[in-house]
Amino acid sequence: MYVTPQAKLNDGLLHICLVNELGKLELLQLLSKVYSGKHASHKAVEFHTCQEILINTESPMIKMFDGIQCS
Repeated sequence: MYVTPQAKLNDGLLHICLVNELGKLELLQLLSKVYSGKHASHKAVEFHTCQEILINTESPMIKMFDGIQCS
């Protein structure tokens, strides 16, 4: 899977893929594109690069870090 196709293992940076709210059908269609990296051009997908991240949300949300879902 190419969740963050531009990521490099040795650059010391965290590459983040955010997917904004989608309907169930559109999300399923998008997930199938992750295997080829073609999800990157979808309007709901955002990429960010940083060395450190702090996540604050107004309400609980699903998060996944390196393939591990966290609450």
